[in-house]
Amino acid sequence: MKVAVYGAMGRMGQLLSDHLIEQGHDVYKVDPKVQNEDVFTSLEAAPQSDVIIDFSHPSWCETVLTYALSTQTPLVIACTGHNDAQLKRIEEVSQDLAIFKSANLSVGVYVFEQMLKTYTHVLEETYDIEIHETHHKHKIDAPSGTALLLASAIQEGSQTPKTFITGRAHQPSLRQTHEVGISVHRGGSVVGEHTVAFYGEADTLKITHQAHTKILFVQGALLAASYIKSQAPGLYTMHDMMEERRKTL
Repeated sequence: MKVAVYGAMGRMGQLLSDHLIEQGHDVYKVDPKVQNEDVFTSLEAAPQSDVIIDFSHPSWCETVLTYALSTQTPLVIACTGHNDAQLKRIEEVSQDLAIFKSANLSVGVYVFEQMLKTYTHVLEETYDIEIHETHHKHKIDAPSGTALLLASAIQEGSQTPKTFITGRAHQPSLRQTHEVGISVHRGGSVVGEHTVAFYGEADTLKITHQAHTKILFVQGALLAASYIKSQAPGLYTMHDMMEERRKTL
């Protein structure tokens, strides 16, 4: 498979490029911020690929979308932190291009998400729900895309609308039953840890996913690339990919 890695000189981009090369794929490293003889400064300068994996930054979203659409190259968006306008643009382009986008490329997080969609309604009447997320000190977006993904799963699995609170310092009132707090922690080299806690009067249930190494997301990106390159135009997620894999097992 011929893969263009956009943002190839970032931490994740380098890890992904090395992994793809080890797996025998042809890799075209692209990074507009790096001047290096082994790196292309634009997608236009690189050879045509079978798929693009974007591990750069949301600020490059339009650049990647424009090229992918013009060349009809399937796209995996593996970065997070897009604003509403960028998300809308991704949806627009997906009408004419196969795009895979997920806030987290881990199969474990996908199962976590499905658990919340399935069981939140069983617990919400008697338990207070809180989301806790921790990442390394270099991560900028907060809450993380995965925390927001889990929040969305809670909302979908709930029978009553939820209000998500990202900072209680400015909330002088008592906690309301419909509220779900999202606490954010940044420090050290933590790859990623997400916990959804259900606090009851008699017990507490906590579901936690810990990423021990970033290779987890690299493997997920490769799975997504292999999947999306043969799909019709549309916006695909981990759910779409996992459902297809489940049918073939």
